[in-house]
Amino acid sequence: MEKKKFGLEFYLKNNSMAGVLIPMAGLMVITQIFNHNFLTGNNIASILKSIPFLALATLGASFPLLVGEIDISIGRIAGLCGMIFALFYIVRGQSLTASVFIAVLTGMAVGAMNAFLVVGIKMSSFIATMGTLYICGGLRYLVNGGTVITLPAEMREFSQATPLGVSWFFWIVILIYMFMAFVQKKTVFGRRLYAVGNNAGVAELQGVNVKRIKTVAYLISGAFGALAGIMATIDINSAQPSTGSNWEFKAVAACVVGGASLTGGVGNAIGVALGIFVVFVINNIINMIGISNYWADVFTGCILGGAVMLDIIRQKQKIHE
Repeated sequence: MEKKKFGLEFYLKNNSMAGVLIPMAGLMVITQIFNHNFLTGNNIASILKSIPFLALATLGASFPLLVGEIDISIGRIAGLCGMIFALFYIVRGQSLTASVFIAVLTGMAVGAMNAFLVVGIKMSSFIATMGTLYICGGLRYLVNGGTVITLPAEMREFSQATPLGVSWFFWIVILIYMFMAFVQKKTVFGRRLYAVGNNAGVAELQGVNVKRIKTVAYLISGAFGALAGIMATIDINSAQPSTGSNWEFKAVAACVVGGASLTGGVGNAIGVALGIFVVFVINNIINMIGISNYWADVFTGCILGGAVMLDIIRQKQKIHE
């Protein structure tokens, strides 16, 4: 009978978040010692208010990762779709519902293009989505000649509302995360996502349509990127072409920190939520201790690099077990 293993080493090896959460907890305690405003309700509420937009884009980006692919165009999709939403709602005079629908459809169209490049013609997902990153990044500025589109004042009233201390967007994103966690864990589609990510060849032999699952993963990524861009646009009460810049690698970092594997088949919505929280807390800590904001990118890169190394170590351990 195999002897059960316990202890800190076993926990760190088998819990993908432990290696990040434990040192972060220590860092939070140290920050509180030097700045007593860090763990106040106002500061925590400020962190939670800024999370939803990148969190939703990150959740979208996690689906291609689950099937062993990647989507680094997610931020520029958000920026483009935010501009499309405002263009149809303000400039073209369409209804709010129609404008949201057109923007989300645009995001899904970009997702479909990514799927065609990756699944259809088997292009490297990194190269393919880098191409769409630049395409969407340029189109953001072409949509309205590179100028900002201001939204009506009543939208700002909605975005500034704080039910239970945080914004409506936070609660909307929480509900979306809960629903997608259910989809991943309790549905046939969710099980097929993990099957494709673990071993696409075996999944195909078991009757799973691998191309369809990967295509749907990219469609979800595009749709959530679009929704994130729309929400960000409403939150700042204007559509700005720069929205979504530098989101992509923060999204990938949060996914990997949250336990997702770059080789696929590992990760879930709850882990992604924890990962994005870690990224935002680190940025907030940098602001609270008064060092340059440029260090946020340095720390994000270190977090991503460390999380990827842990993922590689875990994959090697699985091979040898």
